[in-house]
Amino acid sequence: SKFIVRDTANYLDLNLDTYFSSLKGDMLNQKLNGYAERYGIAIYTKYEKEYLKSKMLNASGMISFRTDFISNLKPAYSSAIGSNFELKSINTFANIQISNNFRPPNFNEMYYLNYGNENLKPEQSTSINLGLKRIFFNLISTEINAFFINTREQIVAVAMPGAWSAQNVQKVQTQGFEFGLNFHTDNNLLDFSFNYTLQEAKDKSENSYFYDKEIIYSPKELINSSLFINFSEFSLGASLLYSSFRYSLPSNDLSSVLPHYFLLNSNLTIKLKFEDLNINLRADVLNLLDEQYSIIINYPMPGRSYRFSLNFML
Repeated sequence: SKFIVRDTANYLDLNLDTYFSSLKGDMLNQKLNGYAERYGIAIYTKYEKEYLKSKMLNASGMISFRTDFISNLKPAYSSAIGSNFELKSINTFANIQISNNFRPPNFNEMYYLNYGNENLKPEQSTSINLGLKRIFFNLISTEINAFFINTREQIVAVAMPGAWSAQNVQKVQTQGFEFGLNFHTDNNLLDFSFNYTLQEAKDKSENSYFYDKEIIYSPKELINSSLFINFSEFSLGASLLYSSFRYSLPSNDLSSVLPHYFLLNSNLTIKLKFEDLNINLRADVLNLLDEQYSIIINYPMPGRSYRFSLNFML
């Protein structure tokens, strides 16, 4: 259920959600006899208020709270508070947000055979985010975000003798910044985006043997970019993903380094129309350059692959 109250300067959102999920299969922990389930209730409220409006500056604030009651887990509480600012004369936006977050372990992390760990604790984190966005000529926008995240009981995959296991890391600190660039034409002929992330995630657990070491499989740098050219009858698209090196062992031994990789994908969509029926034919080439890479050590990812789809719309 959902309840919303809104006027020109205020916004109140109240939500009550219930959910149920189940999993059946022969690749679950044998104690479960092939079946696992989870149900819960979430209560969520969010309030926004515009507290300043002038010819030069608009400012608004936000506060939210959420409570989750999940079977087999203790009640969890999340909250956030933040503020947004708009400098009208130079098309610039700024924001600050502080939040407490919660993530329960998923079914695979708890129950998957030879990997799951029923004793996992939920992740809980506190994050601070500062953002600045500038729009030029209503065509180009740039955005910079700086973030700091303090996570308790972060869930990671750890190599065990002959298998993998989901485990908690008592304390992880992640910090970094993101840069984004977007460009689009008024007629939507060209759409380009570029996003770069520089981050560092380290084990800060007290008395940890791996104190101040980087968390496994956490790349320092990420790049995600896409380009779309749209015509009335067809569109062309390409996307690029880059991930820097990362460690596969918590000791950060040089022998555990997984190399960086580039992925280039492309697609072509043909748009057809028959009376009231719209048809989209799409062809994708994934990993166009046939890059040989692994995200997890000893688990090579697919090389070049092809995908075709057909979509009907009335």
